[in-house]
Amino acid sequence: MRAGNPASVAPRSIREVPTMPETFLSCYEILDADALRWDVRLYKARRIDGAGQGHAGRGDVKQAIWGLRKKNSGLCKGYGFVIDVDAETAAVPANWELPSGAVTDGYIVTYDKTFRTDPANRSHRKVITGILREAAKKNFKENHSDVLGVLWQDYDRFCQMPEGPRDAEYLFCRKVGFSPKVLRGNRWVIQVAIATASVDGRTFQDYYRDGRVDLLAEMIEVKQANRVDRQNRPVAVRVLRDQSASFQADVAALELVSPDLIAGNGTLSRHEQASLAGGSVPCRAFGKPPVQVPMGRVRLILDAQLTGADHAETIIDPEERHRLAGHVRDLIHGMDAHGHQVPLSSVPVDASAFPTLLIPPPALRVRGPDGAESLLPSCVRVNESALRDRAKDRLEYVKRHGFLIQRPINPLLAWPTRFGRDRARRMKNDLNHILRSEGIEYAFEDFLYRDVEHLNAHIAEHGFDATPLTLFVDLQKKS
Repeated sequence: MRAGNPASVAPRSIREVPTMPETFLSCYEILDADALRWDVRLYKARRIDGAGQGHAGRGDVKQAIWGLRKKNSGLCKGYGFVIDVDAETAAVPANWELPSGAVTDGYIVTYDKTFRTDPANRSHRKVITGILREAAKKNFKENHSDVLGVLWQDYDRFCQMPEGPRDAEYLFCRKVGFSPKVLRGNRWVIQVAIATASVDGRTFQDYYRDGRVDLLAEMIEVKQANRVDRQNRPVAVRVLRDQSASFQADVAALELVSPDLIAGNGTLSRHEQASLAGGSVPCRAFGKPPVQVPMGRVRLILDAQLTGADHAETIIDPEERHRLAGHVRDLIHGMDAHGHQVPLSSVPVDASAFPTLLIPPPALRVRGPDGAESLLPSCVRVNESALRDRAKDRLEYVKRHGFLIQRPINPLLAWPTRFGRDRARRMKNDLNHILRSEGIEYAFEDFLYRDVEHLNAHIAEHGFDATPLTLFVDLQKKS
């Protein structure tokens, strides 16, 4: 059943292509995109203390809405969704009648408006892509693929079980993800991403039993070195808990509750470490209370800084990548997206259907010796040989030094009060437009300050860590 008026989208003939295109994109087209219409409500969640809200707090806004829904479950019918639209706005199903003006988790939540999504309306894309993304995740959790096998969730991606010999230093598993996108001509697609996750070949119990917890502590330190999350806190240390039995899989990615505990145990004698090998370690799933997990069931989830020269093992051949993408497509084809079935094309989108422009790879910043930033120059000529050499050069840097990791920012546009709020808003909008056009997720907030002390107090209170430096000088004639 199709909701809404289909006349708002120009009709386009839908026909499956029975053969594989010669060149194609890593995505599958949604065959009935005009049906991507849902009735939704928008709610605003603003901090009670009046503090500014940026990109880093969008997760907190979603949690506040979910918390309010839990408190008012009788007013919210059926399984639903919470889609963050911006730093303070979230979309929910129209039949969720959350009380406007309610206070929850430090936010006051107010009703904004109700509308029906239109796939041809650019302003509705965030809501539609969010609904499709949540539907695909739900479909992966609730359905099994005999080809993909048992999967465990790692943030928005899903991973196969680790593979490798029992004595391998590292274990590797394919990681799949999906992202709804809109291509030229308002063609809605599901992009399929294929990557590789790496897991330590040794369990925590192995390190304790052998008296080498110091090695485990060093790897944890490397994972957290100079890395912070969107709240400028040290990144969580992810571990894989595998408590599977003979005929039942029980695998999950968790966060290590006390990384410092491992570092402390690394200073104990080997005998003392071995005496702890039969114990457990506190871990937790996101938003859940800690649980004790036996050390023999926990492995560290790794990244390129730790796998080093073995990073080449994570490279996926195009044939295998395409095969896995096809299996992902088969699993989500026809998935239910809040009452709508979402059929996908049987083959990837034909790349030749779009105009093309050859753009040479730009200069690339990479991590060099001692963690310093180095620069790979851009290609002078664009051909297969040059691109292959460029990929090899980058791979060598990654093998030797790991990935270059950038620190997230919480930017502030500091604006003198005497120049007025209207000018500040115009400048903020222009800066944020530039960031969005470059694919940068962060956004400036504006603040009108009286003097340096006033500005410094605001920065200290709200945790801003970046601001453009602009000097405004008043030129006055001497009388």
